[in-house]
Amino acid sequence: MTDIKNIIENAWDNVSSLTSENKDIAEAVREVIGKLDNGEYRIAEKKWERMDG
Repeated sequence: MTDIKNIIENAWDNVSSLTSENKDIAEAVREVIGKLDNGEYRIAEKKWERMDG
């Protein structure tokens, strides 16, 4: 996961220079999307509850 994360974060940092030639970036994104789709990766959102009294 660390390699994929680094590839995607570096791509985001240099988004203005991305081209269709960046096959490694496209593959990393496809891999993450596939793992999200099959449930291997999950995204959680922290929900805040208001606590009165």
